[in-house]
Amino acid sequence: MKATVIGSGPSVTPELLESLGENTWAVNRIWKIFEDTDWRPKNYVRCEVPSYNSKDVVEDLNEIGKVGCVMWMQRGFQPYSPVMPHKKTRFEYFKTCDGSEHDWHLPLVCAYGTVVHVAAQLAVLEGATEVEFVGCDLGTDHFYDEVFFNSDLARKAHEIAERMLNE
Repeated sequence: MKATVIGSGPSVTPELLESLGENTWAVNRIWKIFEDTDWRPKNYVRCEVPSYNSKDVVEDLNEIGKVGCVMWMQRGFQPYSPVMPHKKTRFEYFKTCDGSEHDWHLPLVCAYGTVVHVAAQLAVLEGATEVEFVGCDLGTDHFYDEVFFNSDLARKAHEIAERMLNE
């Protein structure tokens, strides 16, 4: 089964999203493109180790909660669950390591890297045998007006994901 993990890079467009299959795993602020497309993710993942902006988390989870997808959140995000989620929204909470290890060690999700790599691991745990990454441009820009925090970390995590997915 193929899974598509969607990052927030500038290559993400409504046309790209509309061309994807059903088993999609989106992250972070993907909702910022919803006004331009009817596409919605099947799965949404939220995980930041060790810190995050709580205001953004609340906004993001409330927007995604309107979609009716599966919301996969690191256990620490449970208090941030949307107040009035879509009736088809399902919440799944998962535990991660502290991010100090630099290899996947499933079934415990490795938190090293970015949320994109956490999404890939969850997709594998849910039965994906192939993972496609889109919008994971490894640059410093998003498709919306915010700068990515650490492209070197993302590159290293992509190398780990490639190695682990090819084993």
